[in-house]
Amino acid sequence: MSLFIIRSKKTGEWISILDEKKRIRRRGHTNAHLSKIEPPRLFTSERGAKYALQAWLGGIITAGRGTDWNGDEYEDWDQKPVAGRHEANMEIRRCRVVLL
Repeated sequence: MSLFIIRSKKTGEWISILDEKKRIRRRGHTNAHLSKIEPPRLFTSERGAKYALQAWLGGIITAGRGTDWNGDEYEDWDQKPVAGRHEANMEIRRCRVVLL
């Protein structure tokens, strides 16, 4: 079985599914950091990894909800670029899973 990870060409670090300090899953993959310690985020298709990489390169997305003066609910989305996230530095690598 082949899976895919997103990895830095320079450091060999990958996008992780866990927070290194809190040891919890992050909310959304745009918040993920590169790590060699925590398990990588795995993708079942190269296409899925490409979409995730594009979102990650764009920066951290935050979403908020609220109610306006009329009582109508709304969602507010914001994306903040992160320094050092460049497409040229990243790659998608195929991984083989071996069950022992």
